Amino acid sequence: MASAEAMKYEESKIMLKYQTWYAFVWISTIVLYGVGLSSFNTELCFPLDVFFFITIIAAVFLAKVATNVPLQRIEYVREREPIGTVLISLGFLTDWAYQRKIPMLYPYQGFEVGVSENEVVGIPVLHVVLIGCAIYWGMYLGYLFICNPMKKQYLVELCVLIGLFIANLSRGYIVFMLFVPLLCYAAFHSHGVTKTKVSTIVAVFLCGLSIVFFISIMGNMRYGYSWHDCSFIERIGRYLNYPWWLSKHFMWFYSYVTSPLANLNLNATMPPNPLDIKGYVFSFLPGVFGYTSGSTTIHYITSYFNAVTGFTTFLRSGGLTGLYFAIAVIFVYYSLVRYFLRRCKALDTFGNAVLCLLIVGFVFYNSLRTAALCYLPIILIIHSFYMSKQVASGRVVVYPYQENDSYRRTEVNGR
Repeated sequence: MASAEAMKYEESKIMLKYQTWYAFVWISTIVLYGVGLSSFNTELCFPLDVFFFITIIAAVFLAKVATNVPLQRIEYVREREPIGTVLISLGFLTDWAYQRKIPMLYPYQGFEVGVSENEVVGIPVLHVVLIGCAIYWGMYLGYLFICNPMKKQYLVELCVLIGLFIANLSRGYIVFMLFVPLLCYAAFHSHGVTKTKVSTIVAVFLCGLSIVFFISIMGNMRYGYSWHDCSFIERIGRYLNYPWWLSKHFMWFYSYVTSPLANLNLNATMPPNPLDIKGYVFSFLPGVFGYTSGSTTIHYITSYFNAVTGFTTFLRSGGLTGLYFAIAVIFVYYSLVRYFLRRCKALDTFGNAVLCLLIVGFVFYNSLRTAALCYLPIILIIHSFYMSKQVASGRVVVYPYQENDSYRRTEVNGR
């Protein structure tokens, strides 16, 4: 039993560390990019090759020496009222009333660089807070359901939030929201590569396939096409030599994953901007501060693929040196959050999964600045502190996770 438990913790060490996910997502992204299905994907420039090689090696090393992430499940002693889900639902209804529309019922007009980012979407300030809280709350509900699969209330509430995001045409946020509970589930049920059940492998494959098709179907419908018509993304994605045996529904996923790297590569090959210290500093801060430097120009492969990875603003405002300093600051920041989670002991498993999501988010945009993700560490710290008080008062209990519903009750405050 001891060896099995040690093996499980070793697997959690791999799955629930943001350093591991940094290495995994960037290796995967670079490999997909190199396949070259889209003509946007030109050869990566040498400085980026060096940057990713060095940082991936460093991330693997840091993951190796970092402490284990404990596998914990959480349970409320008394029934938890769905007040959070109700408030978020009311927030969406209020936001739509302000816009005088439900986004899903109106055709999407597309994104125009220099114009769309200045448009006000929803109630100022409230909209940003609402989206961030909804993503966090959805992740937490998913985690609660993974911990307590017999309590269907958590699943129902999660489905409500998914429905709200679908109506809001926010399919990307749904994928982010589901990432954390799925990662926790994988960590809880890991038995090592050689001992993983075939059924589990099939389930993971089908889940990934479902996400790819979901993104494609929503993308087609968002632009006014039928769910199975991928002609629009085939045209705008510049798929000229697409393999006949690969479903065209993969195009949306491929463009979303690789176009940010294509934008980063374009900016790395352009003449450098003047050093912009103020713009560089503001790249670490949430977008609510609203500073955009006039001396820092971001280039795009096209106006409609506007995601530029989380590194582009650091590169354009601080140069290659600023790029390396930025990743060092990001790792230190998330390590401090991880240290706080360990001290509070209430949301250790869940919180580390959230940090993994934030690192994955850097493939698409700056997780420190974009409104959807930048507040998640702050919310996580506040929630973790609150839950530690709930555990101390006996309202919440945290167990070390064991399979087959065989749990040994151990309160995290050591009582």
